[in-house]
Amino acid sequence: MTNDLGLRSEAEQAERLGVTTRTLRRWRRAGYGPAVVRVGRFIYYSPEAERAWLASREQSVELPPPRRRRAA
Repeated sequence: MTNDLGLRSEAEQAERLGVTTRTLRRWRRAGYGPAVVRVGRFIYYSPEAERAWLASREQSVELPPPRRRRAA
């Protein structure tokens, strides 16, 4: 459940991204993943940080040109 500030707990963020809290912690130690808000010993994630991180992960994929069929 998000708090009054709209911040998500570590468990909520992990669920949203489809990863475990252990993965989020490993990402955080590696300097990867969404930015965090630290309040004392608690870690929170903002929706804005999640959107920014996901946007930074976007990649454009170029598809190869269609193959030409040989005439029979």
